[in-house]
Amino acid sequence: MNFIIKSVILMGLLSIIFGILLSWFNKIFEVKVDENVSKILSLLAGANCGACGYGGCEALANAIVKEGVDPTKCKVTNGENMTKILITIGKNPLSIQKLKPVLKCVANRFFEKKRALYQGVEDCRETVFAFNGEKSCEYGCIGLGTCERACPFDAIKMKDGLPIFDYDKCTGCGICANICPRNVIEMVNWNEFGIVMCNNPKKGIDVRKECKRGCIKCGICIKVCPTNAVSWSKNGIPIFDMSKCNLCNLCVEKCPTYVIKIQRDEVLLLVEKEPEELKV
Repeated sequence: MNFIIKSVILMGLLSIIFGILLSWFNKIFEVKVDENVSKILSLLAGANCGACGYGGCEALANAIVKEGVDPTKCKVTNGENMTKILITIGKNPLSIQKLKPVLKCVANRFFEKKRALYQGVEDCRETVFAFNGEKSCEYGCIGLGTCERACPFDAIKMKDGLPIFDYDKCTGCGICANICPRNVIEMVNWNEFGIVMCNNPKKGIDVRKECKRGCIKCGICIKVCPTNAVSWSKNGIPIFDMSKCNLCNLCVEKCPTYVIKIQRDEVLLLVEKEPEELKV
């Protein structure tokens, strides 16, 4: 009996000693977590999609606090939480500018001209490397759906050889634009932009030989603009200064190949119907 009592007392004393030692070691080797990291992590969407370029939300939270990384790299977190994150790190919430993808090509299977028939790996990147695509235009959308498969939010569907964006699902992460081997997808301001939906810098006569819907560099959009909101870019494709644009719609209406798209808030200007006279 005495043996049992002594054993219980000894075990109790050992438990207390080990408990004290564990507590002491815990304090010595404690990894201190920045409160801001924990707070930011709780505000991030928690998707761990990797669209921001980091391995997960925790890695991004650490980078935001310790490296000063822009938190808006996360395109999945909602506006309210992103505002709280920006305030936490002392930045102005008004600096948020949401982006969305726009395709700089309208040459679907009805307008494209083909130089060959491609049969092989259904990947735009592999095709560019090995064959450069079956379309005559080497600047347009290849159309094999690499962007569709890469989108983690199921916001892209291929139709007639071109990607169609579902902006209700799109978060503006930019993965589609980054993965496109021809840079045909451009990230623009979500609520306001003007863009020529053509990526071909060649002269008009050469563009005509490759695609009936390409920008032919006629300059009509520049000539008819009453506010000088349209000008030539370095590669010869017109660009828009939306601070000058008054949404008169003249450039959109006069464009002979219907490749201009302009948006400001709920106002969207473009030729939505596919012009029959330009089909191949």
